[in-house]
Amino acid sequence: MTDPVETEPDTEGPAAQIGDVTYDTFAEAVAAVKDEEKIILLRNVYDEEDVVVDRVVWFFIDGAGFGYPDIIAGEGLTRRASGRRYLWNFFV
Repeated sequence: MTDPVETEPDTEGPAAQIGDVTYDTFAEAVAAVKDEEKIILLRNVYDEEDVVVDRVVWFFIDGAGFGYPDIIAGEGLTRRASGRRYLWNFFV
């Protein structure tokens, strides 16, 4: 989990954006993200449940200074995160 910017989570408005599409929760954005896309956080979501990725995919997260929950590799997958804006790679 990344360190949150604020002590209280902001629950107003969308949590994340991919391209022109916004998502109410971080988990919805992670479920929708495709290879080479970038999830941009729009508010703190560190209080959400950890997210499990159960498919082969790699994507970027631009935290924009906001905190978010851990992203866990599903069964049979390996997770690798690197870089300042976090490239998340889930692979077999």
